[in-house]
Amino acid sequence: SNATTMDVEKCKIEDAKHIVGDARNFKFSDKYNIKVALLERLPTCGETFVTEDTSDIMELLLENYIGACIKQISTAMQPGADLLIEWHPYVTLSIFDQSTTKNLLTQNPFNGFIDMNVALQGAFLLGGDNNLHIFPSELATAISKMAAQMENYLNFYHQKGAETSMDRLIKRVYWEAYTILHMSRKGSMVFIDYDPRNDDVNQLIEVYKNQLVKFMNFPPEYVGEKVGLKNKDGLMKIGIIYDLLTFQTSSFFNFLLSDIAVENNIPYALEYMESIDFKGARIERKQNFHNGRENVWMIEAKKGK
Repeated sequence: SNATTMDVEKCKIEDAKHIVGDARNFKFSDKYNIKVALLERLPTCGETFVTEDTSDIMELLLENYIGACIKQISTAMQPGADLLIEWHPYVTLSIFDQSTTKNLLTQNPFNGFIDMNVALQGAFLLGGDNNLHIFPSELATAISKMAAQMENYLNFYHQKGAETSMDRLIKRVYWEAYTILHMSRKGSMVFIDYDPRNDDVNQLIEVYKNQLVKFMNFPPEYVGEKVGLKNKDGLMKIGIIYDLLTFQTSSFFNFLLSDIAVENNIPYALEYMESIDFKGARIERKQNFHNGRENVWMIEAKKGK
């Protein structure tokens, strides 16, 4: 009602108090006196959901998008003004060792940098595949921790009514991770009769049992589209084409990793907030009373002198 909103796009609500601009570099004049600033699910790096490991992409991943917004907005905030951030990290799955991850988080503490091997093997361990003996001790410890974190957040969502059975939740994460593993190995797209946002995990298991999963290369414009392909018996099968990023970001597996990224990043995020003179920063899961969204991660802090 009495808020001024800001976005790079024009507001769709006529006569709304709205600033069209990029909060990372918008020049706030002396007329602005921001008493409460809410940053709502902003990007956490320069480009969404990147996995390839190239120097150009790493530059985007290290772009501290939220940090740049905070710094610029704070120029119009007086000491004691409140900063609220609804934080939902993007998840970057790649091959990271522990020291590399610490360095990345120091530069961009709001993005989720998660080692792909640890994430996938954690899901498999949770699903009953205990192969820890084949991994070096440090990696086995990381995998065990990942499985425990996944189970913790699955329990949380189960208690909130996500599904009626923990077993079904675990199977869903297991088979989504299994699909991501095969897609990453084959470097191809997948044709599959399963929408991770809407369908029951039994459909995903069934298509594997009947060998209806097809890994192949399609033109990029077909990603996300429903198409028909003939199976080995000559019957037409309707399914959806995914590339790796599209499937990963639609999966519940990826949603869990966002929670785990918050848990892993909290010390770095708090240290960063202190370094740019925001005091008493705390991070907890709660309701965002400004939009009514429940069970979200909120960062709260006050502008220092």
